[in-house]
Amino acid sequence: DLGLPDMRGERVLEALKTDPNCSMVPVVVISVDDDTGLSRRLGADDHLTKPLDHLRLQSWLQQVRARERSGETAAS
Repeated sequence: DLGLPDMRGERVLEALKTDPNCSMVPVVVISVDDDTGLSRRLGADDHLTKPLDHLRLQSWLQQVRARERSGETAAS
């Protein structure tokens, strides 16, 4: 979520994407804010809005698993 109470989600995402140990971890932003462009510019692989569509999240997770199996990275 971009609206975290202790630290802005943008900063968390930036920290993840600039850390060599975490930069390849796929990240989906789940937020009430529907600004998908901002999430993508910050390095998120996807953006889902609240209330969460559980089927869409499940589909996203299946796509991530399929990419991992084929050797693709999150950014591919």
